[in-house]
Amino acid sequence: MCRTSRSIRAISRAAPFLLLLAALLALIWFGRQQRAPRLYRLALVAPFEGIYSATGYSALPAVRSEVADWNKRLAPHHIQIQVWAVDDSDEPALAERRARELAADPLVLAVVGHMAPRASAAAAPTYHQAGLLQVSPVPIPVSLAGGPYACLSLGPSPSAINALSAASPGAPLLDLADPDTLENQVRATLAGPVLLPYPYCPSATGALLPQAMIEAISSDAGLDGSPAAVTARAADLALRAINAAAVSASLDRESVAREAVNLAQDSGWTWDGSAWYPAGSARVVPCPHQ
Repeated sequence: MCRTSRSIRAISRAAPFLLLLAALLALIWFGRQQRAPRLYRLALVAPFEGIYSATGYSALPAVRSEVADWNKRLAPHHIQIQVWAVDDSDEPALAERRARELAADPLVLAVVGHMAPRASAAAAPTYHQAGLLQVSPVPIPVSLAGGPYACLSLGPSPSAINALSAASPGAPLLDLADPDTLENQVRATLAGPVLLPYPYCPSATGALLPQAMIEAISSDAGLDGSPAAVTARAADLALRAINAAAVSASLDRESVAREAVNLAQDSGWTWDGSAWYPAGSARVVPCPHQ
């Protein structure tokens, strides 16, 4: 038998095995392409009950829209993010309890919230201990030990708030979620302008202070004073950190938190006692009465 005939016969014998191997490789490739994405959660903690519930329901569709856009980019990594809406009613005690619940949920990679400074400050230590990224739409008026950690705030920094307050001594600085300021709020309806120490205007302000000129303090020129705008921006920051961690093939809380701090530092944000704040000076945003 000539050499050519022997080669043809050898190839013929090996062909079924080669075809089987090719089929197995194709099946493995197809399975990888079709496997279900891993699901993780981005928590939105906001008031969905009580007088400020309109804030939560205004923020929710904005955050869902951001997540839908980012899920398209995360699809190649076989990762999908769910919006996990949680009510804290802008109450510090409930906010702290919600923070403990979210910290215990391994699917939660980051938190957008809370919508009131006192509530955000009450929850921040729990997120810090859990290594869970918090992107707060409002400032966090508390100093926490341990140095910089993964908490980003879109609110004006405490030092910026103090500077604006000192420059406008006739304008009370009020946290509408603080029941201790109700008496001052009533007086403010007759006294003139009121400054809110966060970058959005709750729709309930018109009902609480119908005669007052109310202004929010913003640290981002792109924010218009609406809860939707500030929470969409906060969600975008959290999702950027999640995407960066996914690209690095190390998607967990620690990597998400690390990427968030890197993003803040690369953007020139500064640490101010409890959170990273955007660079630049604060400005006031008039609040429409609704």
